Amino acid sequence: MEVVTRTIVAIKLRVDVDGARFIDVFFNQRNRRTDLSVIDGGRRVFGYDNLGNWHCHPIAAPDRHEACSQPELEDFLRTAVTGRRKS
Repeated sequence: MEVVTRTIVAIKLRVDVDGARFIDVFFNQRNRRTDLSVIDGGRRVFGYDNLGNWHCHPIAAPDRHEACSQPELEDFLRTAVTGRRKS
């Protein structure tokens, strides 16, 4: 795990999954912004964020925004590593 950015109010962590895939986790205390993303080959392929309201960027269409409730970190990580969402 690598701390990519750290300020007094924000942190961004990066966890390598394999060669070209990694997980980015970002949190900003000041505005409560949270981003959970899987990046593969420089592009987001799955994720959640709460810019506006919580929404998911699904694996099948990562450019889409699907409204959702706040995700559990465990569920996000499971999907990030296995490519399958909790059933």
